[in-house]
Amino acid sequence: MNFYPLVTQLSGKTGPSFGSIAGCEASLLPENKGLLLKFSAPVWNASYAEHLQRRIERNPRDLRSHTQRVFMQFARGDALATFGALADLFIVLGKLGYDLRYSMLQHVAEKLQAEHFQFLQQRLKMGLRADEQLPGGSYSRLSQGGIENYPLVSQVGNSSPQDGDDWLSLVQQCVSAGNIDQACRLMEQLVESDPGNQEACTELLALYRKHQLASDFQASYYRFSGRSLAVPESWQALDEHFKNRS
Repeated sequence: MNFYPLVTQLSGKTGPSFGSIAGCEASLLPENKGLLLKFSAPVWNASYAEHLQRRIERNPRDLRSHTQRVFMQFARGDALATFGALADLFIVLGKLGYDLRYSMLQHVAEKLQAEHFQFLQQRLKMGLRADEQLPGGSYSRLSQGGIENYPLVSQVGNSSPQDGDDWLSLVQQCVSAGNIDQACRLMEQLVESDPGNQEACTELLALYRKHQLASDFQASYYRFSGRSLAVPESWQALDEHFKNRS
């Protein structure tokens, strides 16, 4: 299967087509078409990066968004986020799209940590499964074991999300250390396990609002839809807050 129609040659390397939309499937275009005018080159843009992440969360098979997300994080110079974005592309493709996976890996290799590069290189032929344990500190959105990648999680010992006091204490440690992403992932797992936990929901929503994590909030709100969430009015209010800011 050839996925190269999704990418073009950019500066002598394989990269995503940010500027041309001719022949692009309508469902792949941003809701805000004004965003398209800004992308004649793969430069970091927070708003577009959030848009790509939302598209992937809604449709994990959107390969164009995956490739653009990888190059966005690469342009930003964020090694962990680049690895996470590329790992998600590997997960979606499985053993398919070898040429695309190889080209993407080679293009961003200089920004990846050696451990992360070797991990993906070893999975070019065998593929990467969503249930595989990723190296520590990744920002994968599709890995089922993502929460286990963070070193602070080991401090919980044998506790589970039901051990709310331990988990809330650990979240506070993450926040104090400036590890907001880790704190959110922990709180999300606690809420997923106990959606009626008012303290957990309130703390998670406070993290989303304080740090303006719109894409993280939208992903959780979608994932938890149909569940009996505590403080539903607060979830709805934050949803409106982020929609009004977009």
